[in-house]
Amino acid sequence: MSNSNDPTQKVTYSGGMDGVVMNFDSGHIVEFPRGVAVEVCGEDAKALADHPDFNKTASKAKSNPTPTTPTSKEDE
Repeated sequence: MSNSNDPTQKVTYSGGMDGVVMNFDSGHIVEFPRGVAVEVCGEDAKALADHPDFNKTASKAKSNPTPTTPTSKEDE
């Protein structure tokens, strides 16, 4: 995608339209259908980082969260 050393990232558009097409300074033109994770280069992901309609998609490589189910000890 880019000649940059930045790793690619998945970004999801969550705005009000069915989707958008973005023209980035990197020269890339990327279509973002609403709710679909799209892989972009690191430079393009940085350009979208502060935009409220775009969310960086969480990586599945993260560890599972610790269960938060409370345990109760009842006296009998």
